[in-house]
Amino acid sequence: AVDGSAELLAIAANEAEARGVEGATTFLRRDLRALRGLGPFDGAVNLWSSFGYFSDDENEAFAADLAAVLRPGARLVMDTQCLETLART
Repeated sequence: AVDGSAELLAIAANEAEARGVEGATTFLRRDLRALRGLGPFDGAVNLWSSFGYFSDDENEAFAADLAAVLRPGARLVMDTQCLETLART
């Protein structure tokens, strides 16, 4: 797991321990724009619309880096806000 939040990584590590999978998991505190050199991963989950906050160049670099750390055939789940949600607010 890669996240910028030490608190959320600690929660994830505790959950992994509770489920007995702590030896099969790694938790790294890292900016999502610094993925190069990690992986390869079987999948990635990008939640809470955490894509798109940066400049167009940084967003494009993040997408390329994410593609580079995923194995061929890996799955990506990306949670983003849609127009219908934004229009209500």
